[in-house]
Formats: sequence, structure tokens, C-alpha cells
Amino acid sequence: MTLRVVISLVLAGLLLSGAASPIVRGQTPPDDPAQAPRQSSAQGMPDFSGRWVLEEVDQPGAPRGGFAPGEGYGPPGGGRFGGRPPEENVDDPARRRAMPPMEKGAIVTLTQSETELVMKFGSHERVYTLRAAKGEAGPQSEEATRKAEPRKGKSRTYWDGTSLVTEIEESFETPREETVTVTSREVRTLSNEGKTMTVETTLKTPRRTHTVTQTFRRRR
Repeated sequence: MTLRVVISLVLAGLLLSGAASPIVRGQTPPDDPAQAPRQSSAQGMPDFSGRWVLEEVDQPGAPRGGFAPGEGYGPPGGGRFGGRPPEENVDDPARRRAMPPMEKGAIVTLTQSETELVMKFGSHERVYTLRAAKGEAGPQSEEATRKAEPRKGKSRTYWDGTSLVTEIEESFETPREETVTVTSREVRTLSNEGKTMTVETTLKTPRRTHTVTQTFRRRR
């Protein structure tokens, strides 16, 4: 398997499936529409809680007329990473369990508190652990290594003003024993009236930089 093929698979995995992801709680009961979302108690921060429908996917080079079935994009994950607030191991297989691809018309439910943002899509659930604002210190956790699959990653989610930023870094070895590092940065913003949520994701691989912008409308 060539390095180009491996990178292509990683690109698809991160954008479509959230390969290097925050905590994923796997198969959970379907969303209950009657359940009211929790409200964030973080002062001055937007509250993303609610049900959202994916209306637009903007990607340079996308086919005219939009994406064909199976070509939609799922959220690329979250958590916390880097040299700013605390690090978090994402080697655990449960953290990388793939979410289904997300196409136009997909409905997601977000529940936000002061410490976390929970995303539900179908029967899957993902948790973004919210940490201190950019530049503030926090406790560290050790990074584990799995011998069966030489793949290491770390991620973090933090507030940057009124934007919620998720950064991920993942390194792995190819069959040719080459080390490849892939990074992604997701910026989630809310419109002033609270009816539009925009998620811009930039993925960097050794070969290219890829940006996808998703626009969601509040359903209720």
C-alpha cells in the first residue's frame, strides 16, 4: 500500500468518520425529541444546544449540484490537544469508533453544559470536553501507545472568544514504516440570532490542506 493511498484513507476517515475523535459512547438509544437540552452556564459563551439540520456543505472542488449519496461529511471529532490547555489520549479504540457519514439533511442534537458539548447523530453519541480558554494551563494526562496498532493522537476543545475550537493531531506508521502526521482544526460558531451554526474544518496532511465548511440551521 503506497503512502498516497494511506493518506487518502486517513483523509476520508477523519472527515467522514471522525477517526481521531473525542469520547464516543457508541451505540445509544435514538434521540428523544421531547427531551429538552441542557443549558450552558458559561457566561458570555454561545449555547449550541438544540436540534440542527445540515443545509450546506461547502468544499473547494465539490461536484456541481452537490455531493452524491455517501459523500457527505461527518464531524471530525474534538477533545483537546497541543501545548495550550490539557492533552488527552485518543488511542483508546472507543474514542475512534466511527460515526456515520453526515450528508445534507442530516439532523444532529447538541446538548451543552459548562464542561462539555454532547453531539448525538442517529444512535451515536460524541462528547467534546470543554476546557479553559486559549492560553490557560490545566492538568495533563499520559499518552498511551497501542502495540497492535501503532497510532497515536491527542486532541482538545477550547473557547477562543465566542468560537469553539477543536484541534486534533494524529500520527501513525504506514506499511512501509513511514510516520505520517495528520492535523485538523474545527471552528464552531453561532450566528447573532442563534439560528445558524457554522462548522469550518481544516485538515492538513503531508500532501495537502483540505477545508470543509458545514452550515446548520436550528430546527427547534
